[in-house]
Amino acid sequence: MALQHWNSTSSLIPTEDNENNASAILDSISINSMKTPESFTDSIPEKENELSHRVVFTQNNPDSDSNDDFHEDDNDVETGEVFEEIRQIYGAELGENISSYSRPVSKEIGIHDIEEIIDHLPQTTRAGKPVKSCANCYKSRRVENVSWFEKGQHIRFQGDHLTLNIGRKLVKVYHHHAIIKRVNNIFRNSVELVLIHFSKVDKTIKIIEETNAYNLKNDEIHIIEYMRPRYSREEIIRRAESMVTKQQNTEESKQFESYNLVSCNCEHFASWCVLGEGESFQAKGALKSCARIFSRISGSGCKVRRFVKQFLYNATDEIAVGFDIGKHLPIILIGSTAVIYLIHTVAMTFSYYRKHSRGKLCKACFKREVVTLWTHFGAYFTISGLSYLLVHFVSPILNGSPFGMPLLLILVFLSLYLQWGIGKVVKGLMSPYACDEIKVTHLSQITPGTMISFNYFRIPHYAIVTGKHVGNEESQIGRITCVHYGLRGFNVFGTREVLEESFEFNVKENTKNVKMIECRQLKTFPPDVIVERVRARIGEKTWSFSNRSDHLCFDTIVREDNCPCFETKVQEGSSQEKHESRPNEIAKSKSKHKSSFYVGKREIHLRNDLQTGHIVEYKGQSGIVVLLEDIEKGGEQSFKMELIVYKNYCAISKTYTVNLKKERLFIIKYHPSHCCPMNERVQRARERQGIECNFWPANGFLESCILKKL
Repeated sequence: MALQHWNSTSSLIPTEDNENNASAILDSISINSMKTPESFTDSIPEKENELSHRVVFTQNNPDSDSNDDFHEDDNDVETGEVFEEIRQIYGAELGENISSYSRPVSKEIGIHDIEEIIDHLPQTTRAGKPVKSCANCYKSRRVENVSWFEKGQHIRFQGDHLTLNIGRKLVKVYHHHAIIKRVNNIFRNSVELVLIHFSKVDKTIKIIEETNAYNLKNDEIHIIEYMRPRYSREEIIRRAESMVTKQQNTEESKQFESYNLVSCNCEHFASWCVLGEGESFQAKGALKSCARIFSRISGSGCKVRRFVKQFLYNATDEIAVGFDIGKHLPIILIGSTAVIYLIHTVAMTFSYYRKHSRGKLCKACFKREVVTLWTHFGAYFTISGLSYLLVHFVSPILNGSPFGMPLLLILVFLSLYLQWGIGKVVKGLMSPYACDEIKVTHLSQITPGTMISFNYFRIPHYAIVTGKHVGNEESQIGRITCVHYGLRGFNVFGTREVLEESFEFNVKENTKNVKMIECRQLKTFPPDVIVERVRARIGEKTWSFSNRSDHLCFDTIVREDNCPCFETKVQEGSSQEKHESRPNEIAKSKSKHKSSFYVGKREIHLRNDLQTGHIVEYKGQSGIVVLLEDIEKGGEQSFKMELIVYKNYCAISKTYTVNLKKERLFIIKYHPSHCCPMNERVQRARERQGIECNFWPANGFLESCILKKL
């Protein structure tokens, strides 16, 4: 999707010596003038130059038919006030370069060009220091074992209100956030934590320190794992303690003196302790949802009006006459909303840039946020414009036809669905993790087990390096061997396959635009294990949008299940043994709900990631793995698997020869606090084998095998 009228002049590409490189971002935005820079700076408001100060919106197809009902005056907007407001906010950052935004259009560029411009931003902040922290680089991991808790962690759990159980799922309207000061005691699924958080005391919400008991059967707790925290665990606790109400005696502590749902809530406090700046994705998410709902409804305004009008025409001509008054209402609504949406997008782009330049947002997250912003705007403008044209040109042709009304109704819902789903599409096309790309200046930077990106058929692509061949240490030319999802030959429509290929790499020329992916902030396998894991998948042909080359790389690098398994025994000297307590030493949880039974579904690609007792989904069936056998010379992706499945009201055994190079296998994960150990699951399934049961649906049989007895 191309965003038209964007200027890609390279003269404003930021460098380390240019502090005002925010203009490089705005230079890529579709704000354009129809006159020269010299005339733009003139302050004389001449009448004949009035039309030159406009925000111009155009379709990507210049040959499309014009719309008789469309008036340019309705959709254009005076930008003098807009620039004046931006000038007041950003001051010198924009004042010196404002004339450059009005240069004539020289090239149409799209999302990939935005990414390229951002890639030219320096790796360091304005002060020449690396990014200190990033609020967007985090992963929320649901706690499966109480031994995972540690002091200094940022956790979240269900709120005290607006929480209910629907079936075996805990539905939460909001989350509560806190900082763990100390882990007092643990026993099985129970834990006693000393928390510092916002809490209600004497009808006043303030920051306090209190001790609470939790049980994973009742409380659904997540650990917020930051990839780039600014402070150590000890420093996080010290910062949290400094905000406790009785210790608030400094100017800094007054920022959390009073609770505010939007600007000073529990999430702001917890993230401030870890990152140095308060962030609340709950509050931002609510505001973004309201804005998107408004834009989608307004984008469908013209279709709704036409739909109602056609309906009234079929009922009575007299009633429908009044609707001619709003003949131009749809285009005015779409145009004004587009202008507001554009200003919002520009302002948010500068906001993200300021965070990045101050070391509060990493480059990878900055790129993600900016691309997402402009993709949403482009989708809104394109879909709304096409919908308007279809309704105003196709609708009159179908007037009186029996298909007219159903078609209009379908068009309304289709437009809303497309605008609602664009966010999921954008998220699905992005990599699983946000990692910075580092320019390769020497071959010594690339070693086996390193993840790299390079241009493959002129598209950014990812791979794992498995080998490197260079003449000597000072050589700038070498041969890189890597494993990735590639194509045999030059058939871009062929079947994608995991291949091990090599290419010549010249550091000076770097025609393939090779970059190294920074993964140090992730919890990864050792390099030799990474190479072994990725080579085990050579020959795999199960490519999909959820199993691309970047997924291949991160699946082999990142240790997803890095925490101890629920069934693992307590080792001598472990943190769990230090806090182990008797049952009567821990109070009961205050929650009267049950935590969610279902955790998620994960695709596996290697035999070692699967064990007996797992619930799996394979070839459209769900069952319990009761036996696994390796196949001679089968490798890590070929093995025999015996499942107990429920079919025709009977538990039966089925044996499969699994080939993960051509087939897909998923593990269905349930929370360990509700489940019995793996060996007991297998035993229960074996006992029910061949016996008729009255479970309905089939999930009832699986739950009877894995749920703990009450």
